Amino acid sequence: MVDKDREREIRISVLEGMHKDLHDQCEKNPTAELKKRKLEVKTELRRLQSERDYDYDEHAGGIETF
Repeated sequence: MVDKDREREIRISVLEGMHKDLHDQCEKNPTAELKKRKLEVKTELRRLQSERDYDYDEHAGGIETF
């Protein structure tokens, strides 16, 4: 589990860098392809961040499920 968490954190940091680079490129020369790629990276980044921040106990249903 620790390795999986570490891999996720590394992937998040790589995607954050990619998103920043794509954002800068879109500012200089906005094209539909760059915007699409930036959105794909942002979507994947948000998905990974939500997996990292998801607290199972918070959404498990509480004591009522016992």
